[in-house]
Amino acid sequence: MITASIRPIESGDRVCLEELLGRSREFTREEVACALELVDDVLERGQREEDYIVFCAEAQERGIVGFVCYGKTPLTRATYDLYWIVIDPRYRGEGLGRQLLEHVETRLREKGLKLLVAETSSLAAYAQARSFYKRAGFSEESHIRDFYAPGDDRLIYCKRF
Repeated sequence: MITASIRPIESGDRVCLEELLGRSREFTREEVACALELVDDVLERGQREEDYIVFCAEAQERGIVGFVCYGKTPLTRATYDLYWIVIDPRYRGEGLGRQLLEHVETRLREKGLKLLVAETSSLAAYAQARSFYKRAGFSEESHIRDFYAPGDDRLIYCKRF
């Protein structure tokens, strides 16, 4: 088990996050570009509760080993979307994803928020993500067949507080 300090993203973190995303083989080029677009938005405009929020997991002598990006779901009162939770493949299974998720959940509970929503794919490459959500107490609440492409379904997981 690795213990990491969870901290807000800093301007010098972008290169590390890009490298981390590149090491995660399940993400397509388009997905990496999308994640970096959100990271760039936060670095340009700052952490704003009405937009995207990014926190990094930094482990001693290992540097950044993961990050989470989440934000308020537009036009809702108490719902947030979990956009990205990424752990360096070299350190998966060490509790880092759980630490990042617990950080997000604590922040949401402190604000009295009620629902966290995560979206993922049905492809085999995302089996680990689906398992993670289920172990963390999320329930599958939507399954849209062929959403991303034929044979690539959209799965929506929710966690209520």
